[in-house]
Amino acid sequence: MVDIDIPLSYEEDVRKVHTVMGQISEKISALDDIERSEYKGTEKFDEFAIVYKMRFFCPPDKKPNIRRSAMKVIQEELNEAGIRIPYRKMDILVTENSKGRLSK
Repeated sequence: MVDIDIPLSYEEDVRKVHTVMGQISEKISALDDIERSEYKGTEKFDEFAIVYKMRFFCPPDKKPNIRRSAMKVIQEELNEAGIRIPYRKMDILVTENSKGRLSK
């Protein structure tokens, strides 16, 4: 068994996400050496994303390669559906103080 947690933006349409994730699960099921794939649904509400869980079953000795293949399917299908995989970013405000010096 292999679990993949997929963080997606809170801004995504939840119904669309569930539909696309179901389609992704079907595509993963079609990969060689996959016994079956399951979209498990919402895993948790994280600080910067909602985390969804995908699970698939394959022979133990094939897990690393199949995991990479499944990740490729996930990335391509999310991209095709216009669903963003979020990343952390930081905004830094730089201002000028009364002495003309920059401060953060």
